[in-house]
Amino acid sequence: TGAGGSAMSMISVAVNGSVVLRWQAPTQAVDGSPLAGLSGYRIYYGQFSRNYTGSQQISAQGGSEYTLTLPSGEYYIAMTAIGTDGSESAYSNEVVRTVP
Repeated sequence: TGAGGSAMSMISVAVNGSVVLRWQAPTQAVDGSPLAGLSGYRIYYGQFSRNYTGSQQISAQGGSEYTLTLPSGEYYIAMTAIGTDGSESAYSNEVVRTVP
């Protein structure tokens, strides 16, 4: 504002929410053999089914629960397990969650 007029500044505000994920740790490989070693998990997420634009890697020592913080919207989420040799499993079943 001032003697000659006024000005407006635009801002944007991102609203983040959280999704709590819980799972059971795998005990065997896809072929049924005992799991040799598990180093962690990778959580994949995106706004379209099987089109994941983000991921978060977590340690297996972190337990079987993780809180994912995301902007408001609908998300498709899947996980993979990561072996101690660096191999990554196929995607888990996909879940859909809405972040308010």
